[in-house]
Amino acid sequence: MKTTLAKLTGIVMLCLVTSCHKEPQTGLPGAQAPLLLPPAITYPLPNSVNGNCVPIQWQAAEGAAHYTLQIATDSVFAFGSSVILQTTLPANENQHLLNLPNGGYWCRINMAAQTGSSPWSAAMAFSVYTTTPENCTGAQLISPQLLLPQANAQLSGTTQTFTWLAVPAALQYRLQISGSQDFSELLYNNASISLTFRTVQNFVPGMYFWRVMATNNIEQSNWSETRLLTILP
Repeated sequence: MKTTLAKLTGIVMLCLVTSCHKEPQTGLPGAQAPLLLPPAITYPLPNSVNGNCVPIQWQAAEGAAHYTLQIATDSVFAFGSSVILQTTLPANENQHLLNLPNGGYWCRINMAAQTGSSPWSAAMAFSVYTTTPENCTGAQLISPQLLLPQANAQLSGTTQTFTWLAVPAALQYRLQISGSQDFSELLYNNASISLTFRTVQNFVPGMYFWRVMATNNIEQSNWSETRLLTILP
């Protein structure tokens, strides 16, 4: 009887050991890309009041391919209304100088790497107030955002009005209209427009390209996007 129990006990123990044994995995699960953290904005300070020359600064992020910086007039960052600047900056920069008029602003930044893009950083609120604006040598003057006519618009009439959003620190705007996309032959070229619209006459049926640049006494912006306008017979 003792011998039988001993044999049974050995069999049970062997079964327990066998059932607990698991074959090692032969493959590794797919590795997930590490979560990219947004750069931290270090200047301007939260809710600070600054002069018109504002250097936006952030902590450099390891592995960044480039950064994207947004400046807006509210915390919603809505394109076509509150966003006044979106610019892509190289990975070796961690500061961007802007010339801003008096007012309230929000800024945020993200980074792009080979594995993707980070979320936006927390929006930083700051304001600009000065009675004696400084000359911001080297500050970026942002490109105008075109409003009307819309891209690829088809309109009738010999008189058309062109409109765009105001650019901070801009004193004048240049409007160019051409029959060719490379603007090699200008049909209209006005560099002394002080408002954010211009009415142009004497259009005839055909295809036209138009663009706008912002200027002041020191700097000029890049050209805006180029839009196509077709005047119908």
